[in-house]
Amino acid sequence: MTMSWLESVAKNTGMSVAEAEARLQKRGIYADRPIRPTPKLTVTGISFKGQKVGKKISGPIDFSWTDLSTGIWAVTSYGGTNQSNLVGKSSILEIILWCLRGEIKGLQEDVRSWLSWVQLTFQLDGRPHNIEFAVNDKRPNGELKTIRPNGAFETIDRFSSDEGFAAVMSRFMMNVFDLQPISSRKNSDEGGSTVIHGWSALSGALYFGGEHKSLLGDVLMAGLPGRMLQLYVGLPWASTVVQAVTAKKEIEQQQAYAARGHSSRMKQEQGTIARVSTQLEQARRDLVDISDKRVSATSLDELTATVRALATQTFTLEQTAARTSAEMTVLRSASDEDKRALRDLRENLVTAAFFTGLQPSCCPRCEKAVPKERIKLESVEQSCSLCSEPISLNDLDESKEMLEAAQERVDASQAAYEAAKLLHKQTEYQAAATLTELSQVQDALIAASNSASYQEQREAELLVARLEGELQAHSKPSTTLQAPEDSELVETAHKEAKKAFDGGKGELMGQLNEEILRLANDFGALGLESIELSSDAKMTVHKGNQKSPFSKLTPGERLRLRIATAIALLRIGKELGVGRHPGLLIIDSPGSEETNEGDLAKLLTELRHVATETEGLQIFIASANATTVLSALGNEHCRVAPEGGYVW
Repeated sequence: MTMSWLESVAKNTGMSVAEAEARLQKRGIYADRPIRPTPKLTVTGISFKGQKVGKKISGPIDFSWTDLSTGIWAVTSYGGTNQSNLVGKSSILEIILWCLRGEIKGLQEDVRSWLSWVQLTFQLDGRPHNIEFAVNDKRPNGELKTIRPNGAFETIDRFSSDEGFAAVMSRFMMNVFDLQPISSRKNSDEGGSTVIHGWSALSGALYFGGEHKSLLGDVLMAGLPGRMLQLYVGLPWASTVVQAVTAKKEIEQQQAYAARGHSSRMKQEQGTIARVSTQLEQARRDLVDISDKRVSATSLDELTATVRALATQTFTLEQTAARTSAEMTVLRSASDEDKRALRDLRENLVTAAFFTGLQPSCCPRCEKAVPKERIKLESVEQSCSLCSEPISLNDLDESKEMLEAAQERVDASQAAYEAAKLLHKQTEYQAAATLTELSQVQDALIAASNSASYQEQREAELLVARLEGELQAHSKPSTTLQAPEDSELVETAHKEAKKAFDGGKGELMGQLNEEILRLANDFGALGLESIELSSDAKMTVHKGNQKSPFSKLTPGERLRLRIATAIALLRIGKELGVGRHPGLLIIDSPGSEETNEGDLAKLLTELRHVATETEGLQIFIASANATTVLSALGNEHCRVAPEGGYVW
């Protein structure tokens, strides 16, 4: 019988399944989960109001574009001059993006300052939703709502700031499309940090503008295009591989940081030993030179021995203080992590409690009302009135036990941190007290000497004693850096997840490459013979019997390949039942990459054809070439700025 990923990891590391799972989750690594069907997003209307304010332009704003559906839609203007480009086309797309992302992407500050009210309506597999907010001093204040079958609005979430709006849309979209945040590691002098990429970055796969340097999205760093490809096409085990890679990098960066610190300390120690050894040799020679001078006094000998002991003790205490400081830092990090875990658990339990408390009034599939008899039986038989599955009464106890366990971990780690903090404080106090005592004994030695010769003799002896003590303290064996105890577990988890990932991507990536090639050639990227798209979103194309990387293609070719890739993700994902792409594409100024109107016309014509035959696909385009756009798409699918005027 084939073992699961978690069982294989546990067996290969000699752990129980429960222990391996707990440790992996602490590092943010989870087993792959089944992909649930995700809806398609269709914008049905965009409206906004405000007041233009400026020396050259002023007046009220009242724009509304409704009755939108799947297919291709365009905002366009006549001519190709700068004046015809500044008529508000891109602003409409940017306002749509603002609503869907929850944060501004490229909306100009003057346009944002003019707005006073914005509304976007959209559907998720036919269910209506509404984003409506007022804009006060460029800050949004509004709600995300859905519309029930009876026509009543139900508020999903509210916001009153830029940060709040972004958080509302991120939570909603990530949940709706079953997306997981993408983690990556960022290097720094302190050992690096984990960066989480959420909806703000993932929504980049919906927008096509700029110079088209990236195949997916507009962020090239941290391998984000590849991770977006894996997530949107639904490659199995992709999320687990990303999580394991991030954890591996975290361990590697922390080890490198510790090694740099250890190496620096070792170099410092070696330099100190060389310096003290040279000083000690000279001090001994000086002592021999004055050894013929009469020196006695048992009391001064005792003081000398005390100085030697205190010097060693002081150095040892200072090292102990440094070690306890490092331990305190580690324990504080552990305590903070346990507190974050407790907060996450509480939030998850609150969310679960909310959805459990819902009482459906009708079947979500056929909308048939649930009989009152079944609703009554739900409380009597403790079974769901829709699916008849038993309703567990133990969830509250289990939640309580989970909270108690998490609280116990928080209390334990906090107690450990406080104990380490107290020990560090006590060690520092002891080191300071010992240093003070050393200084006092040294002063006593100076005060006890009267004659110049005696003073010289005793100073030479004290110097030798101090240097011997210092050399002995610095000559202690150095500790060897140890790798984190879970490094082998993380490495094994990555290896097993990568094995499962590689085993499941072949057929899917092959189909994706074929579909991209076909679409790109249909869009006018003529001469492409084949395409090699890897699972990390690195693309090589074959044309003219030569290989070319994506970055070396013309802007027009890159645009066509980007659009073809996004549509292929949607089509192949739909065909295999694994895709997560929302089905919305926003293309700004596709004509800017074209050398003639015929290229743009062919692209638009093929996009209209693809949008018609691809279920759930909606495309918005902004172009300054109204003649070509209207010819390809028709008046009913376009909003056109009058010649010399504005779209809104």
